[in-house]
Amino acid sequence: MASTTRDTALIDSPDLTVRHVDLKRWMCQHYPEQRHGFLFSRSERITHPFISLETGRPCWSERLALKSALEQSKRQLRELQEKHDALLKQSSVIPACAQCSISDRAEATYLNIIGGMLELMLGQSPSGTPYSSFKRRRPSSTHWSPITVASWGSRSGH
Repeated sequence: MASTTRDTALIDSPDLTVRHVDLKRWMCQHYPEQRHGFLFSRSERITHPFISLETGRPCWSERLALKSALEQSKRQLRELQEKHDALLKQSSVIPACAQCSISDRAEATYLNIIGGMLELMLGQSPSGTPYSSFKRRRPSSTHWSPITVASWGSRSGH
């Protein structure tokens, strides 16, 4: 049986042996990030040398909180996707207004309403007082559609 000795002359000796526990302690002290399989068990290699139980608990609690938040977000995403799918199905059943044709009478009514609103916002009384306190702005094709401009012009007498 070998014994531990502090004789420095034995360092160069071929009979020098190092005990497993001594090598393990030396590796932990000088190379704590390296955990070789021949020296450390699987559980010793998995555990991090710098994470203690005190620092691990808050990390674990934070992990659980994040995991819970992730599950809640996934649940909300599924609900929103279901609502989106329902709206898509509903929109395929109900035709869009652009696809529905309106009668000439309805179009004339809409144009008169828009023209009246423009007259109220941009027009002036016979004495020249503006109906609105907003500054007058000439309609242009970049701001108004041609139908609205035509309707506004016919209503205001311009």
